[in-house]
Amino acid sequence: MRRLYKKVSGFGCQVSGVRFRVSGFRCQVSGVRKPRC
Repeated sequence: MRRLYKKVSGFGCQVSGVRFRVSGFRCQVSGVRKPRC
């Protein structure tokens, strides 16, 4: 399992496999990385 951490607009974005967390919001991405949710 690979854990990637990205910062978006000063906000903490956590990406674990297919989970996307932005500004407290949850976003599900299927193998696709997006800059904003």
